[in-house]
Amino acid sequence: MNLEKQIEQLREALDESRYTVAVTGAGISLSAGGITFNHSNIRELMGLGSEDMLRNDPDAYYQLLDKAFLHSMFHGEPSVAHKALRKLETEGKLQGIITTNVDCMHTIAGSENVAEIQGSLQINRCTHCYKRFDDYHIWANGTVPRCDLCGDVIWTFPFYSHVSLHEGNVRKAQRWISQTDLIIIIKPPFAQCGYN
Repeated sequence: MNLEKQIEQLREALDESRYTVAVTGAGISLSAGGITFNHSNIRELMGLGSEDMLRNDPDAYYQLLDKAFLHSMFHGEPSVAHKALRKLETEGKLQGIITTNVDCMHTIAGSENVAEIQGSLQINRCTHCYKRFDDYHIWANGTVPRCDLCGDVIWTFPFYSHVSLHEGNVRKAQRWISQTDLIIIIKPPFAQCGYN
């Protein structure tokens, strides 16, 4: 089936749907400068889960986080796909986006109904007093942010949870899925993900 026919079928499905949800993963962020696990150094990413590294060498920790996520978040821009999903949401044709991404690019693109089921860089807490800082902008200053209450370093959910599921966002995603009559799964061609 040619691309034009596929696009027409998608338009028809969106027009007929009462409740549509999109599901995305790392592939949607590749053209925005993001990474997938296949394009990253797993040992370095595992280091982001080390509280010792965060406390003992916050500059090195920040450099790893910047290399993996922050650079594309603050110096790139959302992909065409991020923007298209935002447009569908604005038009009332998309009720939610469920993503495994932690890079906040859906939010940066302007989408409001996003369930980041593995958490994201906008879910943060102090390592000492556990005060919450739910804003990805705290990572834009070129250094690990510090708590305004106790002065200790702030850590982000995907790494203090060791990339587990964020219960609140999982519940939101489950609620959306239970109501949906159309699910759009966004994925790049296998070659872009490093699969052969």
